[in-house]
Amino acid sequence: MNNEQNPFTEINSRLEALSLEVQNLGLMKIERPEDENEVLDLSGASTLLKIPEASIRFHIKNNLLPCHKPGRRLLFLKNELLNWLVSFGNGEVEEQKAKLFKKKYNLK
Repeated sequence: MNNEQNPFTEINSRLEALSLEVQNLGLMKIERPEDENEVLDLSGASTLLKIPEASIRFHIKNNLLPCHKPGRRLLFLKNELLNWLVSFGNGEVEEQKAKLFKKKYNLK
């Protein structure tokens, strides 16, 4: 019995390895990209979205683009802008723009 390894020792070492893997998986879920909540100014938003600043102002004026306005500055969260791009691709923003156009020109 001296030459044989104790089965409980083997089970214990495997359990410790499994426990370490589970801890690592938990850490992976918590980690987030550093720039997820990066704050951008108007110029940065224009660069990210690849559209002119005037277009950004138009979208803000018509409540089509998420922004934050502490004082007189326009600030944007990068993740909100990226989510807006996704909704733009789904046609949600275009529908809102069409409603604004109809309202502006009294169309039905």
